[in-house]
Amino acid sequence: MKISPEELKTDVIDDQQIVSEETSVTSNDSLDNQQVINASPTQEETEDIQPLQRKAYRKQNLVEQERIKTKKLAKRLNWTIFGLIVAIILVYLFMRFINF
Repeated sequence: MKISPEELKTDVIDDQQIVSEETSVTSNDSLDNQQVINASPTQEETEDIQPLQRKAYRKQNLVEQERIKTKKLAKRLNWTIFGLIVAIILVYLFMRFINF
């Protein structure tokens, strides 16, 4: 299975074309990244960047704590409901098979 020199040349040419296409794609990507970096931030973004005042920070912190507490309570409530359902099923099975 010998490869002729002509086939080797075409393989090299194909590889060079592939490499040149890949570099053009990466150069376009880098231009897009530069445009994103050079874009000026909107007013909303600048408001997010600025440090919060004490009241705003405290309010944000309280809202976050409330959200966390609500999430924990919801999880605990779900487990309690699941436990009660299992208990009801066990009592029903006990009464059914023991003839209580």
